[in-house]
Amino acid sequence: MIKRLSKTKKSKQGAILVIVVLILALAMIFISAAMMLTQATRGRLYETTMSSQARLTVTAASEVFLEALQTQEITDDQIDKMLSNTPARHTNNSDKIKMIIPGVPGMSNSDKNCTYLDLYYPDTSDKDYVNADFTTVIGDQVENIRLVLHVKHRDPSYGGRFKNQIDIAGSVTTSQVRFDQGVGMVNPALGTVDDNTILFRGNAREQTSNAVFYSDIVFAEGATGRFGGGNAYYGNMVFLDNAYMSGTASVKAITGDMYFIGKTHNDAGFKWENDNIWSSVSSKNFIFSGRTVQEDNDKDQNQKIKDLVTASGKNCYFVGNSSGTIVAKNSKGSYNVTNAGSSLPDGLKNKLSVYKSYDYGKISDPFPSNIVTDVFMDMNTDGKTTVVTADEGVKLDYDTYSADGKTFYPKQTKIPKNAEYVTHPVTKTYPEWLLTEDDKVPADKIISLEDVSKLDGGSFDKDGAKNRIISLAPGYYQFTSGTTCNSADGKPYVFAIDGSKASSYRFYFKSGQYYINNTVFALYSVQNDPAPVLFIMEPGAKIEFSGANYRKTDRLCSSGFISIGRGMSSASAIGKYIQDSTANSEDKVWSNTHKDKDGNQLAYSSYYDGIVKPSIYIFGTGSNKFKVGDSCTFEAYIGLYGTSTFEQRNDIDSRVAIYGRIEADTFANGDNPTGHFQMPYCPAPGESGSDPDSRPAETKFEIVQIIYYY
Repeated sequence: MIKRLSKTKKSKQGAILVIVVLILALAMIFISAAMMLTQATRGRLYETTMSSQARLTVTAASEVFLEALQTQEITDDQIDKMLSNTPARHTNNSDKIKMIIPGVPGMSNSDKNCTYLDLYYPDTSDKDYVNADFTTVIGDQVENIRLVLHVKHRDPSYGGRFKNQIDIAGSVTTSQVRFDQGVGMVNPALGTVDDNTILFRGNAREQTSNAVFYSDIVFAEGATGRFGGGNAYYGNMVFLDNAYMSGTASVKAITGDMYFIGKTHNDAGFKWENDNIWSSVSSKNFIFSGRTVQEDNDKDQNQKIKDLVTASGKNCYFVGNSSGTIVAKNSKGSYNVTNAGSSLPDGLKNKLSVYKSYDYGKISDPFPSNIVTDVFMDMNTDGKTTVVTADEGVKLDYDTYSADGKTFYPKQTKIPKNAEYVTHPVTKTYPEWLLTEDDKVPADKIISLEDVSKLDGGSFDKDGAKNRIISLAPGYYQFTSGTTCNSADGKPYVFAIDGSKASSYRFYFKSGQYYINNTVFALYSVQNDPAPVLFIMEPGAKIEFSGANYRKTDRLCSSGFISIGRGMSSASAIGKYIQDSTANSEDKVWSNTHKDKDGNQLAYSSYYDGIVKPSIYIFGTGSNKFKVGDSCTFEAYIGLYGTSTFEQRNDIDSRVAIYGRIEADTFANGDNPTGHFQMPYCPAPGESGSDPDSRPAETKFEIVQIIYYY
């Protein structure tokens, strides 16, 4: 009995021990399972958090970028430059833009905690669309967003014309135009501008003298530079394809960098044609992209080129398939360039990119255009369109086109609802500018310069002519040829144009000779973004401007065009201002570095800030001559097409001021010129300028699709 009880007691103790062990085992299992579950949950939560943070960061980055682009905090020019440098999609993250904001998750400099931006054309042969790919990396989590942008093409007005300060298709004749008061001086507040260029096209020949160039000089394929005596070149020189550096006369200075760019040719950049010029070359950098340096049979000439580009302080850079050797056609002379740079500094690299990509106003197209219709078809200024909102449509009292230029709307033709049209007159087919149904010009729209005092009544201010200030009502006007206008005391006649209605004016010169002396066309109430006032020279029209025969050389403007706003709001105010102001009354020294040919300080109008734009456009349509004379001022874009000529008189002894841009087949002037041309930098039509306060919050990139988290 006692033994059975003892066995029973031991059995119960063993069972309890087993149960305790089982409970402990189960507890361990549950605890382990709980720990594993917690760890898994924490892992999933961490991954979810990283993924959520990556999504938050990439979404914020894309939205901030889009907002900055739309408000132009990130400008279109900046985007264009990035695309021009690398237009195709990048495969390596190291080639993309890393967006870094200290303290923001996913925006550090670490490759495991960063956000990349890749800007590229999905199709580099069709640049109508741009992809902006945003990628945020946080640990192993990667999130992507793609913005698909459509490029709204907004070429400058008039078919992309006036992209250069001066654009010459033919030659500068032996009797050179003399910019001895400087061309291309830039307001220092603007910094560097990319379109301060003088372009010599394929048949053009640079042969000025005593000129001072602050603009970059660009020689297109086939252009020739002869570098006349006394010139000073302070901008860069760009030689495209087979254009080369030579010289026939001693120049005063060449200080800018030289770029030799081969797009379709790899011709040598230098040809030794005259000893005199080389001593004046103080350029520091010579950049060869797809071109060699020198190719000549003459060993001595090769040696001189070598001495120039390898001198102390000089740098040669070879990009692409350029050779670092001065090559001779035979074994007479071959010299290695020992100072060749391995890579371009950023500043030179950016400039080279601009010069290689910039088309300089459709440089490959024939110029000047003989198809004048194309000029007028494209004369829509950026932003000057509107959409019809009225259900019944709208009728206009002038001819115009749809915004895309495909539909012509004659005056009084109903433009339907939702149609977008140009908000100023556009001629259908040159010279079809119907003022009346039978194409007869009304008497009050004919201007005879022979006796301006008789211009009263109708469209002319009857009383104003007595003060030599004629206020013109909006309309299309025609000048009679073979006439002249002089004032005995030198006080000019002023035709006053209402700038608030600029697009409603147009002026025509029929074929013939015009002498416009002591006569100024001036705008008042000028708008911030001015619409164009057109002066059209029909085929064969020849105009000569001058303060002669009774010129007063101290006048602000004895003859010409005044279209930059000066705060005047009436015809009488702008007329009196022009008549009473002297040539130097507006002068300002913009930069101490701007000097004339004799080293004297340059000064010019305080209104010529490189931001404001002229309102007047002058178009020569074929076989025209635009001749300027003493004490004249031209605030205008001047385009002389179809073998037309820009000339200066040979009796100029005071300054001729130009604020605008010029395109012409030929530059020329009379014998023994004494004129003093001055032409500071002026922006292209349609450009917004470089002043941040005047920059419009509008971009040419419109969002068409957003692809999230692909």
